[in-house]
Amino acid sequence: MQYFFSIVLITLTAVFLLGIWRALRMSKKSVALIEKYEHDKENPALIEEIYSALREDFLLRRILEAHGATRE
Repeated sequence: MQYFFSIVLITLTAVFLLGIWRALRMSKKSVALIEKYEHDKENPALIEEIYSALREDFLLRRILEAHGATRE
């Protein structure tokens, strides 16, 4: 029983750390886009970069695919 709880604790810790890593990665990308396009919000390259960032993330990619979202 102790082994079972140890495995559950290790699994939960790994899931938590992966979630934190994903959130920090997306936050870093968001801040970079904000800094890059702060004074050029109408630039079409902004949409391309946002879409690319969403396609790189495994959870957000599933949402894009589920709704049939495209760059347009």
